[in-house]
Amino acid sequence: MAPRGWLVDQPSGGGRIAGRHCGPKVGLWVMDGTYDRQGQKGQQHWDITVFALASLDGDGDFSYIDHATMTVAGVTVTLDGQAKGVIRLTFDSTGRAMMHFTETFHSYVATVPGGGRGQDQNAPLAEFDLAWEVDPTCP
Repeated sequence: MAPRGWLVDQPSGGGRIAGRHCGPKVGLWVMDGTYDRQGQKGQQHWDITVFALASLDGDGDFSYIDHATMTVAGVTVTLDGQAKGVIRLTFDSTGRAMMHFTETFHSYVATVPGGGRGQDQNAPLAEFDLAWEVDPTCP
């Protein structure tokens, strides 16, 4: 019987990311995460939309937002990030959903009280893989 759902729950960058998708392979898949990297505490959210399987232009797209804060020398620094890109979705012989993410855009902006602001310059676009395990509890 083909899987009816998938889940991801794993360590990621000093925290965890988790998501669950039940139902058809096409549609919206969602992940959320939290992290604490050397005092920088943040929350992440991914919306992954799968349009079709085995398409020539990629199987879907994703958007990502990140919000983090940290205190440096008594000053609170806020970091807001966003990214967009495409995904390729395949399934291995066990039914795991294998996603290959390729960023096409990202922006990261740091602000401090009083109006100070900085932006990430010339950072390379990210490319990474993520496996979703079969979730046998999906109806």
